Amino acid sequence: VQLGDLDEAEKHLAAARELNSGPGVSLLDQAKTAYIAGLLASRRTDDELAMHEFGRVVEMLPRVSAWRFSDRTAVYDELAAVYARKGRYHDAYGTQRRSSEEYRYNVDVLNNVRHFSMQLRTEMNRVQAELRRTAQERLSLQSEQRQLRDEIERGASEAASLKEAATTDKLTGLPNRRYLDEVLPALLRLRQQTATPMAIAFIDLDHFKNVNDHYGHPMGDQVLRGFGEIAMHATRNADVMGRHGGEEFCIAMVGCGPEAAAKRLRALLKVFANRNFISGSQNLVGITFSAGVAVYPEDGVELEHLLATADRRLYEAKRAGRARVHERDFLVEAVANIAK
Repeated sequence: VQLGDLDEAEKHLAAARELNSGPGVSLLDQAKTAYIAGLLASRRTDDELAMHEFGRVVEMLPRVSAWRFSDRTAVYDELAAVYARKGRYHDAYGTQRRSSEEYRYNVDVLNNVRHFSMQLRTEMNRVQAELRRTAQERLSLQSEQRQLRDEIERGASEAASLKEAATTDKLTGLPNRRYLDEVLPALLRLRQQTATPMAIAFIDLDHFKNVNDHYGHPMGDQVLRGFGEIAMHATRNADVMGRHGGEEFCIAMVGCGPEAAAKRLRALLKVFANRNFISGSQNLVGITFSAGVAVYPEDGVELEHLLATADRRLYEAKRAGRARVHERDFLVEAVANIAK
C-alpha cells in the first residue's frame, strides 16, 4: 500500500483474509487485516469503506494489547484524514483527541509494567542464582527445549506441505478444485468491494476421451501437463487458474471484461493448438479446447450464477463446433452477427 501498488496489495489482502477466515484467529490478526483494508479503501478514495474498516479497528484496539503505540496512532491518523477529506472536521478532531488520550493512558500502563518488570527482574536474578547451582538440570532443560522447538518447526513445515499438497493438482501443477472453491468467493467479494470487473471462464479440452482411447492414458497425461504449463505462463499474477476436474479447468481474470477475457483465451487456444505432445514414439498436435466466459458484474453478481453462466456458454461453444470461446449467450451472439 505504501508503495502504491494497490492491485498487488489487494491480492495479498485477499490471501490474508483467507488465512484469517477460520476459527481461532487472533484479534490482533483481525485488526491488522481490517487496517490494511481501510488503507486500501482510503487510497482508492472509497471513504465510506475506509471509515467502516478503520472504525472496526478502533473498536478492537482496547482488546489488542500487542499493537505498538505508533501503529495505534497511525490508525487514528488515517481515520482522521478520511474524516477531514469528507469535511467532517469535528469527527477528525475528536479522533485525534481520542488518540492522544489513549496514548497518555498507555504510557501510564507502560510505566506500571516497567515497575513490575524491575521487580520481576530482581526475582529472576534470585531464581537464576539457584539455577546456577543446578547447572546440569538447566542444560537438560535447554536440550529439551531445543528438541521441542525442532519438533514445532518440523510440524509447521509439514503442515505447510500438507496444505500445499491438499490444494494442488499433482498432474498439472495447477491449483485444484478445493483451492478454487476456497479462493473464488473471496476474490469475488474483493471485486465487489473495489467495483472492478472480473471474468470467470470454464475451459474443456476437446475430444479428450478420444486422446486416451486412441493414444493411451500416458499421452492424455502429457496433454494435461502441457495445458497446465501453457496456462501457468499465460496467466497474470492477479489471475487464479486451476484444474476443476478431469479435462476441465477454471480461470478467474481480474480486471477483464468479456472482450478482453475472450481475447486472452483465444490467444491461449492458439498456443495450445500448436503444441506438439510426445509420448513414447507417438506425436500429437492440434489439440484444442472450448471455453465459456461470464463476467462480473455484467452477467451477475453471485458466484453460483456466474459459474453456471460460464458453464452454459462452454457447452454452447461445444455445440457450435468446439475450438472456440463464447463470451456471450449463443442467441445474443447470433443476433450480433446478423446485425453486422
